[in-house]
Amino acid sequence: MSINQRIKRIIEELFEGNDRAFSTAVGVSPSVIAHIVGKRQSSPSFEVADKIISSVKIINAEWFVTGKGSMYKLYDKPISNPLSVVAEDNPSYQIKPLEVLPFFDTLQAVPLTKNGFALALNAFKKDKIALPFIRDYDFSFRQAGRNMIDPDHPDLSIYNGDIIACKLRQSRSHLRWGEIYVLITLQGCIIQKVIPSSQEGYITCVSYNEKEGFMPYDMPYEEVLDWAVVVSVTRVRMLG
Repeated sequence: MSINQRIKRIIEELFEGNDRAFSTAVGVSPSVIAHIVGKRQSSPSFEVADKIISSVKIINAEWFVTGKGSMYKLYDKPISNPLSVVAEDNPSYQIKPLEVLPFFDTLQAVPLTKNGFALALNAFKKDKIALPFIRDYDFSFRQAGRNMIDPDHPDLSIYNGDIIACKLRQSRSHLRWGEIYVLITLQGCIIQKVIPSSQEGYITCVSYNEKEGFMPYDMPYEEVLDWAVVVSVTRVRMLG
C-alpha cells in the first residue's frame, strides 16, 4: 500500500470518503488532496504529510510513513495499582476502586469526524485520570477558553482549566435540550448549551459569556459529527 493509498484509507475510514472534509481538517487545499488521492497520484510533500500526522492525532505516524504496524495508535498497557477511595454510600467505609478513565489535556487530540470521541478513546488509552465521587462518565478533558464563564452566575460557570467529565451520546434520535454538550464539528470541538432552534433541521448553540461577545448561533444538525453530554465539572484553582 502506497502512502497515497494510506491517505485515501484515512479519508474513507475517518471522514466517510469526504475529501473536502479531510482537507479542511488537516489544513491542506482540496486541490492538493485531489492530486494525491485522485488519478494523478502525486506524492505528498513533507509539509502535507506533517500536517496530516499533526492533525489526525490518532493515526500511527510509523504506519503513515512506512505502512508498518497498526493504522491507529494503540495504548493497551493496563494500569496497575488503581487508586482507592472511601465509597460515599458505604457506612462501613469499605475501600472500593476509583475508576480511572481517559483524559484529554486538549480536545485537539479528538479527530474531527463522525464517532470522533470513540476513535480518540480507543487511540489514547494511556492517558487517564480518576475523578473522585464522579461516576458514570466516559472521559474527561481540560476546558480551554472563556465562552462558558457566566459573570452573573459564577457557580454555573465553566472556567479555563476546569476538568469536564462527559458521557458519550448513545442515541441520535434523542437530544436533551438545555444540557451542555461537547460537539465535534469540522471547525473543531466546541462546548455549548444546546437548545431548540426556530429553524427546522438546526440547533441553537448558547455560550454563557455573552458579555464578551459569545453570542448564540444556529448550526445545522447534520454538521455535528459527534456529541458528548457534560455530566460534571471539577473546578481547578491554583493557589499561591
